[in-house]
Amino acid sequence: MKYSFSNKRIFCILLFYFSAVSAQKVTFINNTNTSVTIKNGDKEINIQDHEKKELADVTDILMLKEIDRSIYLFLEPTEKLTITLEKAYKLHYAGNRASVYEYINGNLNADTYGKSNDYVKAIKNKNLGELAKYSELLLINILRNIKQTSILPTENDSYATKKMKNYIKYNWLMTVFSAIDSQNDKNFSGQALNYFKKYIEVDLPQYRCVTFYQYSVLENLARYNNLLEKKLPTYPIIEHTTTERDNINQFLPKTCQKYYFSNKYGYLNHINSPEKEYYKKILNEKFNDQ
Repeated sequence: MKYSFSNKRIFCILLFYFSAVSAQKVTFINNTNTSVTIKNGDKEINIQDHEKKELADVTDILMLKEIDRSIYLFLEPTEKLTITLEKAYKLHYAGNRASVYEYINGNLNADTYGKSNDYVKAIKNKNLGELAKYSELLLINILRNIKQTSILPTENDSYATKKMKNYIKYNWLMTVFSAIDSQNDKNFSGQALNYFKKYIEVDLPQYRCVTFYQYSVLENLARYNNLLEKKLPTYPIIEHTTTERDNINQFLPKTCQKYYFSNKYGYLNHINSPEKEYYKKILNEKFNDQ
């Protein structure tokens, strides 16, 4: 019995050890000369100057409240990452896939938004081939930086990788779609959106608006649904507003309709408009299950 008990004890110690070693770990170091607040889901964590703090149960998005900046993380269960915040709120990453997080939170937006002028030029020339070339070459560069070969999910992708690809795909597509919409050329818009819609088809059965990028892309498609070769699915309209808005909302699933009302409320609340109360009421009464 003594031998058996000892074996069990050793096994438990080893199990605890390897669980601790392999568990996901995110450490935040504050070197800004002032305290900062990190929002992690519903939790707010205050980190003093030159303090190092390990964050538990890290969500996909950390919010740096002082500058309203999001930090996107798509961590594997065993990844370890150290994020150091320097003066002028510069972020540095060390650990697993550090270069990927440097790119996602550093250069990705500069790369995607930086192509907007090229997109607009191609659209003005009514040159779909040129638009596709500019956007696809950018996508190749993005994939190289995130160490992936395709932006579409594969059966071998982990859950974290699928989420990362989804976020980046809609960031990339949003700038393309915004450029298309800005030129108000319906014929060309139909051609272009039908070309890029192939990247979205896989998501349509369970489409969710978690970020502005996902909302913006689907809203743009909804505006031009009559020009699409394959129409978007329709959904019950949760709250009727104007006819124009209803014509868009009918193609948005509930999470995306909620995003619209939440966005409107956020803006009206920011400018302290009395109209905000209507949107607040709708969010509380009709979207409180989201």
